[in-house]
Amino acid sequence: MPARAERSGRDGAGDGPHGESDLAERHRAAHTEVEQLRPTLSSRAPIEQAKGVLMAQRHCTAAEAFEILRMLSQDTNVKLRDVDRGAEAGCHR
Repeated sequence: MPARAERSGRDGAGDGPHGESDLAERHRAAHTEVEQLRPTLSSRAPIEQAKGVLMAQRHCTAAEAFEILRMLSQDTNVKLRDVDRGAEAGCHR
């Protein structure tokens, strides 16, 4: 039994005998991080698709295509994730 207490103290497991408090806090922090990253990840794929369309149409590099999208975003005061939707819509006409 003393070995368990020693282990718990050495690894900074938390308040309870099995580190429940620390584990719960780490779980909450991970959940918060995932929720914060979700919008970024969901907007990334359409931006990559819009870059691909521009690369095919203009025979440019990925960096050049991104620069085109970035400049369009700034010139029109529209978020990049929304500019890519417009670029995709324009290609489907």
